[in-house]
Formats: sequence, structure tokens, C-alpha cells
Amino acid sequence: MGWPREGEFKELLDRCARKSSKGLLDELASLAVADDKQCYKLVVALVEKALGRAAPAQRLNVLYALSAICRRSKALRGSRDKYVARFEPGMAKVAAQVAEVPEASAAQVAKLVSLWQHEDVFVPAMLARFGRNSKPLARPTGAPAGVLPPPQPRAASPAGNLMAAAQAEAGLGLGPEAGSVGKPASVNSAGSPVLSAFSGPGAVPPAPAAAANQVGPGAAAVPAPPAASTGSNRQSAMYDPFSNDFSSPTSSPVAAAGTPAAPAAAPPATTPAKRARVSRWGKPAQAAPSVLLLLT
Repeated sequence: MGWPREGEFKELLDRCARKSSKGLLDELASLAVADDKQCYKLVVALVEKALGRAAPAQRLNVLYALSAICRRSKALRGSRDKYVARFEPGMAKVAAQVAEVPEASAAQVAKLVSLWQHEDVFVPAMLARFGRNSKPLARPTGAPAGVLPPPQPRAASPAGNLMAAAQAEAGLGLGPEAGSVGKPASVNSAGSPVLSAFSGPGAVPPAPAAAANQVGPGAAAVPAPPAASTGSNRQSAMYDPFSNDFSSPTSSPVAAAGTPAAPAAAPPATTPAKRARVSRWGKPAQAAPSVLLLLT
């Protein structure tokens, strides 16, 4: 004797295959569980037949019907459930048929399998069949099988770009390390050497360049030129017409800054005697006799 509500069940199953809804699925599952002792074998056969007959785009709807029946029976019957054990032998074929669904439905299939695992509807060995029958990930054209797409490079952060720009400006003498525009990066605004942005951890700043009039540590000191007279020693600052030395402090050249001045000529040890006066005839002139005038 057959199941009296078989025709009603077939009609609901066909409607679910075309377009499933929550109301249709609830009605279908309630009908199957209410007479499970009498119709569970027939219900399983009808669902598997509808899944194989449906187009790939409609197989997800039939899978929803299968899931609704098993979940309702598991929740109401518990250990006395009959549908899960009856569906398990044919689940390998069901997984192969569901693997042909369009890409748009693949996410819904994965979500449904996760729901079965969360509610412990089917054993893990059966759930693993859906993973093996899923479609592989897309790979680049011409790439061998098993090779995943190469990872995309990560974009540089704005902070890394700003740091690179600051280092480049410091190397060109244009950054804040340069002190001012046109000054090399190794000298700051105070004239002190600084390290470049690309110097190593043990780098020592270079010694500052010596000025033109700066004396080094090993050079001899250059004497300063004599200061000009202020008028206190008037005789030394004036020209002496009766002296054989025609150089005077006011006429002597002053050494340029940074160059040693020529040493002054040493005075003679003894002053030579004045030459005797010679007459225009080449004879020595005699002194005129002193005339004593007697005034009376």
C-alpha cells in the first residue's frame, strides 16, 4: 500500500525546484516528517530523482529541499531520525551534481554545508565530499595547474613616501639639514658640520673648513703690523731730512692680512761722522778766522 500524500509531496517538490521559498520549504519538510515511518524511503528517492533531473541552475533549490527535510527530522526526532541515515549513501552523487551549479550559487552551497557542520546534521566524512567536488580557484592563463596567482604588491604608505622625500632633499642640500637654500647639507645655518641622512651609524662629522685668516694648530703666529701713530710721538712720525734713513713709519708699506711682514732694517751700529765740507775747487774749506771786534 503506497503513501496517500505522495501526489501532494511531488507537487510541493516541483514548485520548490522551480523557485524555492521559506513557506514552501516549511510545508514540504512538515509533510515529510509527519509520515516519516511510512514514506521516508519514497521521499528520499523522489528528492534524489528531482536533483538529477533539474538543470544546474535549479539544483541549489532541490538541495534546499533536502536540507529542510533532514534538519527538521533531526530537530524533532533526534536519535530516531530516519532521513539522514537514508540520504548518506547517495550524498557522494549529490555532491558531484551540486558541483555543476553556476559560480553565482557556489557561495550559497558553501554556506549551506557550513550550516550542516554547525548543527551536526551530517558526519564530517560526508561533508568533506562537497569540498573535494568544489570547483578549483581560477588561475592566470598559461599557468600550470596547482599554481596560485602571484600576490599583488602592497602600496607604499604616505609616511614612507614623505621619509624618502626628506632623505632625498637632505642629500641634495635642500632639506632642513641644509640650513638655507644653496648651502650644502653637510653644513647647518651656524656653519657647523652635520651628518648626512645617508651616513652610517659610526660616521663622524667632517672638520669645518679653516677661514682665510685663521691660523691652524701647527702654524706659526704671524706678527701684526705696527699700529699707526696717533700723534703722541710726533718726532718719530715726521720725516727727518738730515737722516740717512729715508724710511719713515708713515711711508712703510703695511703687510696684507694673512701674509708675514718684511722685517724692518736694523739701525747701524755707529753713526758715521759727517763728511768734511769741500770747496768748489776740490780743496777742503778752511774755517774763517774769528775776528774779535773790540769795541771801544
